Amino acid sequence: MAAEPIPALRAIEMVPIRHDGRDLVVLRDPQGIAAEPLIVSLSAVGVLRLFDGEHTLEEIQLAITQATGQIVPADELRGLVARLDRLGYLDSLAYLERRGELSLAYREAPQRAAQFAGQAYPAEPGALRVELNALYDRPGGPGRPDAPGRLPRGLVAPHIDPQRGGAVYAQAYRHLWGTTPRRVVILGILHAGGSQPFVLTTKDFATPLGVAPTEAALVAELTSHCDWDPLADEFLHQSEHSIEFQVLLAQHALSCGGERPVPPETHFLPILCAFPWQWFAPNGQETVAGEALSTGRQRVDRFLEALAALLANDRQEQTIIAGVDFAHVGRRFGDPEPLTDARAADVRDQDRATLERLAAGDRAGFVAETVGERDARRICGFSALYALLGLLPGMSGRRLAYDQSRDTEQGALVSFAALRFPD
Repeated sequence: MAAEPIPALRAIEMVPIRHDGRDLVVLRDPQGIAAEPLIVSLSAVGVLRLFDGEHTLEEIQLAITQATGQIVPADELRGLVARLDRLGYLDSLAYLERRGELSLAYREAPQRAAQFAGQAYPAEPGALRVELNALYDRPGGPGRPDAPGRLPRGLVAPHIDPQRGGAVYAQAYRHLWGTTPRRVVILGILHAGGSQPFVLTTKDFATPLGVAPTEAALVAELTSHCDWDPLADEFLHQSEHSIEFQVLLAQHALSCGGERPVPPETHFLPILCAFPWQWFAPNGQETVAGEALSTGRQRVDRFLEALAALLANDRQEQTIIAGVDFAHVGRRFGDPEPLTDARAADVRDQDRATLERLAAGDRAGFVAETVGERDARRICGFSALYALLGLLPGMSGRRLAYDQSRDTEQGALVSFAALRFPD
C-alpha cells in the first residue's frame, strides 16, 4: 500500500522572534483551534513548507536531505507530525473534530464571552473604567466630553489593544460619548480567515461592563438575503478581538465612562469581514471547497447592498463602526529590511494619503491603491473599510487622529487611525 501524504499545514501565523540570542519562529493559530502556540527553529520552517498535503513523510525526508545534505531520522519527523497534529496545526481529522467541538460549544453558549478580559484589559469593571477613562486624558486625547455630541453616521477606530491604541481610540469614541443610538453596526476583521466573506453571529457580547445585545432579528433577515451561509463560521467570533474591543469602548462611551447605564435600547450588529484584497484584482475568483463560485467581489457587493437596504428601511438612529488597523511592516511581518525611522516616516506619509482617500469617500481609489501596491503595507482593515464606504456612499469624513506603535526589538510597526463620517 502506498504511503499517505502528510496532512497539510493549516493557514497559521509564523511570527519570527529572538530569544536567548537565537532566531526562532512562533506558530500561532488565529482561529484559536490549535491548543497552544508552538516555537520552532528557523530551519524547521523550511520543513513545514513541505507540509502541503501532497508529500509523504519519506518524500519530505528526501527533500530535506537534497536541500541540506543532512539526514533527518524518520522517527524525528514522525514526532514532529504527531505534535503538530495533536496541537491542531494540521488539516487532519483531529483538527476537524476539534473545530466541530468548538463550533458546538459556541452555539450552546448563552453569550459570546469576553475572550481578552484580564489579558488586553482589566477584567474588574472598576479598574477597567479607570483605564478607559485614562485613554481620554492621555497626550493627544480629547479629554472626557462634557455633553453628548451629534451621533456620527460612521466611525473608523483601531482594533489594536486599547493600551497601544490609547488616545486614538478615545478620539474616535468621544463621538459616541453619551449618545443614544438604537443600533451600532460593528465591522470587524476576521484575522483567522474564513470560508465566506462575512461572518455573522446571533450571540450577545458579554464584557466586564455588561452584556451588549445583538440584534438577532436583523441577523436572521440579513442571512435570508444570502445564497451562502454567513453563520457557517460563527464560532470564529469567539477568538476574534476586533469586535470585542469595539463593543467594550462603545459601552464605555455610551455610559459616559460609567456615570450612567448603557442605553437599554441600544443593540449591536457585529459583522466580521473576511475577504482579501486579491478578490479586487483583475480576474480574482473565490473558491470554496475546490468549487469555483461567483467572483468574490460580487458576493461581497450583494451582501453590502442587502445590508444597506435593510439599514435604510429602518429610520432609527444608528452608527457604523469599522474596527481596523492600517500598516503592518517590519521583519516580524515578513519584510527583509530592518525597521528604520525613515521607513516609519514613509509609512506615515503613505498612510496619510490613504486616509485622505478614505475621508473623501473614495472607495474606488482606495481599492486601486491597495491593488496597485499589492498591499505592501499589509493594511489590516481593507475589507471593513471597503464595507464601510459601501454603506456610506458618497459621504465624506475627516481624519481625527493617527499614530504608530513600534517594537524595535521585534522589528514591527503597526499604524492605526480614527475618522468620523460625515465631517
